[in-house]
Amino acid sequence: MRKFIDTKGLKFKMWSYFTLFSVFIFVMLWLFQIIFLNTYYESMKISEVRKIIKNVSQSDNEENYEEFLFQTAFNNGVIIQLYDSNSRPLLGGGNPAANRFAHPQSREYKELFEALKKKEKGDIISYATNMRANMRMVVAGTKVASSSNDFYLMVYAPLAPISSTTEVLKNQLLLVTGILLILSFIISYFIAKRISNPLVKITSSANRLAKGDYEVKFEKGGYTEINHLSDTLNFATGELSKTDSLRRDLIANVSHDLKTPLTIIKSYSEMIRDISGENKEKRDAHTKVIIDEADKMSALVDDILALSKAESGTYEYNFTRFNITDVVKSIINRFSSLAEKEGYSIQFCDTSAFFVCADEAKIGQVIHNLINNAVNYTGEDKKVIISIKKHEKNVRFSVTDTGEGIKENEIPRIWERYWRSSYGRSRAAAGTGIGLSIVKTFLTAHNADFGVESKPGEGSTFWFELPEDI
Repeated sequence: MRKFIDTKGLKFKMWSYFTLFSVFIFVMLWLFQIIFLNTYYESMKISEVRKIIKNVSQSDNEENYEEFLFQTAFNNGVIIQLYDSNSRPLLGGGNPAANRFAHPQSREYKELFEALKKKEKGDIISYATNMRANMRMVVAGTKVASSSNDFYLMVYAPLAPISSTTEVLKNQLLLVTGILLILSFIISYFIAKRISNPLVKITSSANRLAKGDYEVKFEKGGYTEINHLSDTLNFATGELSKTDSLRRDLIANVSHDLKTPLTIIKSYSEMIRDISGENKEKRDAHTKVIIDEADKMSALVDDILALSKAESGTYEYNFTRFNITDVVKSIINRFSSLAEKEGYSIQFCDTSAFFVCADEAKIGQVIHNLINNAVNYTGEDKKVIISIKKHEKNVRFSVTDTGEGIKENEIPRIWERYWRSSYGRSRAAAGTGIGLSIVKTFLTAHNADFGVESKPGEGSTFWFELPEDI
């Protein structure tokens, strides 16, 4: 039998996934700490300088503006200069190491100054540039306009060389990466083993379940998700076991119910052939038995098909407004021959018209099955009482027999297919054994309330309710 999961390769796959994830983390660490460090440092420095120049340009400290510029430049390790429109420095100060790059004759200054003339007030220009072979600097500038003239504010910030820092980080990362990779391989193996072991056990149990072993139990694995999976599979196993048992019972019961009439049909057919062929009276009697047994088989097949369609959801329900009292009267008339021949008394004294909105054919079958069930299980007086009455906003139909009743612990099982009360039935030759299952399925589809009231020795009352359609 094919396995659902390659249990031998499961641990290796999980271990490889954890390991690849660890390698990915270290690759990203090397990229951002070594390869992209210079780029990241420059972008952060440019952002810092832009923030400085924005704060300075928006300052309203006019009385001590020069001191403010000097203090800001000194605190941030940059040089700040204010120029007029003729490139003459007015105010400024800051990092002496950057002064020579802020001179009006420097290339960076001229490029920045010319670009600022084309910009509007408040626009900031910033970039990193090579000042010398081993020196890079961030330059930024903005136009500061007044009522009489334009002024230009410029900031210069040296970029400290970080090659030595990068080299230290590289050597340190090499050592850390080697140690942590080894640890990650080991830890990943144990994590993969801990996670995969419950899955391997669940897979093994699933293989046993697929072979028809419904006694199998799915073990929990210490993780919430795996525990939920185990609980779900254990529940599914129980339901599959019930379904398999029901299937076997159904086949056994259907086989028995078909075999008995087939045997009778064969026997009476042989009697007609060998004994009563020329005797019309005996032949008619034997033929009637054959017809009755064929009708029973037909009823059984019809009930099985009806239940199968109803439970599979392929039935289409046609909801219409109809008089349920008339439906009950029509169905009672079908039992008239039974009442005449076998002395059954079916009492129905309600004549009031009650209208409901439902599928008339399906509700008719529900009523027929409930009356037939009452006839099968009623007492020696052969009395069946049918009632329709108003119950709050609903119409309640009920049918009562005078039989042995149903034990309290057996009531929940009466709707199961082929279930029989321990008291047995009074009319052994009637019924297919699935009538109440059809009743439950049809009434559930109508969202109707239904139930049974019964006490041992006092008979049973089956009922259902449908909303009245006034």
